[in-house]
Amino acid sequence: MKQINLLIALTGIVVLLALGLLLVQADRPKALPPKRIGSKVFEDFKAESVKAIDLKKNATTVRIEKKNNDWLMTSHKDRPVKKERLDALFGDVREALVNSTRTSKPEVFKLDAANRAEITFQTDAKPLTFYVGQCDDPGVAFVQVGDDPEVLEIDRGLESSVGLRTENTDRILAPPYFYDLRVLTVGQDEVIALETEKDGKITRLQKLIDGKDPVTPKQELPKDAKVAWWIVEPEKALADERAVEGFIANASITAKDYADKLTEAERGFDKPTGRAKLTLKDGATVELTFGKIDGDDVVLGISGKPDPFKIYKYIYDSLTRGVADLKKKEETPAAGDAPPGPQKTVDLIPQPAAPAPPAPPLAPITPPVVKTDVPPPPPAPKANELKPADPPAVLPKTEAKELEKK
Repeated sequence: MKQINLLIALTGIVVLLALGLLLVQADRPKALPPKRIGSKVFEDFKAESVKAIDLKKNATTVRIEKKNNDWLMTSHKDRPVKKERLDALFGDVREALVNSTRTSKPEVFKLDAANRAEITFQTDAKPLTFYVGQCDDPGVAFVQVGDDPEVLEIDRGLESSVGLRTENTDRILAPPYFYDLRVLTVGQDEVIALETEKDGKITRLQKLIDGKDPVTPKQELPKDAKVAWWIVEPEKALADERAVEGFIANASITAKDYADKLTEAERGFDKPTGRAKLTLKDGATVELTFGKIDGDDVVLGISGKPDPFKIYKYIYDSLTRGVADLKKKEETPAAGDAPPGPQKTVDLIPQPAAPAPPAPPLAPITPPVVKTDVPPPPPAPKANELKPADPPAVLPKTEAKELEKK
């Protein structure tokens, strides 16, 4: 009986030990298989499934959401997000490959909680979270994926793609990296009237038909209408078409940054340095107010937009030009280029040159006189020098017969 009880006790102890072992193993972290070198880091990632993005580093947090096919930074006043920046981020995540795995502590790669950046893609399925450390090579990055403690070196510079920047000696998350700062876009054919003001001087321009009637919003122009830009205030004069084209081109503004951190006094809108107004063919108007100028930065306010912006000074210079810069210049020839009298416009096709005067008739050609030396005739013989001719010789008969035989 005692043996049976002992056996039962031993069996119970074994069972308890086995249960304890199972519980201990369940509490231990599971060893995850290392990533295969050359494989994709995010194998099942699909950019079209992302509905929102959360980025966090230290005290800086950014949330970007997709609303009606537009990406907005909802953590920062619903500011528009530059789609090209998100496309670059999605592309790096989709194509990232494993270069190698690292065994050192996360602190070595700035992947500890105090230094890493945390990125989460909110998708239709479960969220995708990964962490980005710091690497001296801009073409690679150190990352950890989800709860996997393994440190991966990947072949994509994710530090730049997620908006990490170095400020002084600190590594920070910079929300402006994702801002879409194209704050105004207008086409050449959209504008029908312009107005500028600087130093109290106002200049107004309009598109006129045949130099008389202004083009009105939503007006259907005949095909043969001759439309040109004219200055209508402070004087009426034909405008320089190229100067107006440059004005409208610079009215499509990409700002340097938002200026909402400036105080009202620092913005300078109480004493504007200039104004501009554009009237569009659909009837809409856009008013620009230029505030304080600080070196190459000018503060700009745009009607309908709550926040001010910082723009480059050359944009300010272009959009506050007056009559002297926008009026068509008269072409005056240089001294000596034309004879006195009324000046004519330069012909596009050169006129033929005047024919040359006829050449004088040629003098008849006189053949050269060839001199030939003719010997003088012999002198006539004198009378006393003339002799009578000798009579023919008479041969003897014997000699004559011999000659006949021969």
